[in-house]
Amino acid sequence: MATLRSHDTATIINETGKNLHQWFSELEGRGFECIHWKKQVKALAEEYQLDQEWAEFIAEAFCSECGLPWKDQASQGYQILVTKTFPFPLEHVQQFTNEWFEHEQRAAPSKQHPSNGKTNFQWMTDDSTVSVKLESKGKQKTRILLTHKELPNSSDAEIMRNFWKESLHGMVGSL
Repeated sequence: MATLRSHDTATIINETGKNLHQWFSELEGRGFECIHWKKQVKALAEEYQLDQEWAEFIAEAFCSECGLPWKDQASQGYQILVTKTFPFPLEHVQQFTNEWFEHEQRAAPSKQHPSNGKTNFQWMTDDSTVSVKLESKGKQKTRILLTHKELPNSSDAEIMRNFWKESLHGMVGSL
């Protein structure tokens, strides 16, 4: 398994123009948590004119922070991503989403990341992981990014993709 290299903050700023926290904010704002590691590296190299080593370092650090596989890490099963934009403010959608998960009793909260607005749930039927991230898209709009990881096979991934699409569509109607 690859290991994440470390650099001190001054070196990172000197070589890339930003510290890791600034890079994470930048990449989250551009939806990089939904992009494969290789595409992150390519975008960092091309769009930010970073050399290959620094593009890889930043992408590795970002993926590690978000709990995503990177470089030589083996992917554990299948993963799906479903998004939906709600015509409601973030706080309202966040409260409703938490209540929905509690009501469904299919998932247990496992980890919260208050800095990036993401909550991870352990899906009880197959012990897979569901990550829910909410993004404000203005005063009256919120986008939900739901990632379901560690699914055992492609047919389960497709079943869960359809389940989440229907569930998110139903959530909008319930709000």
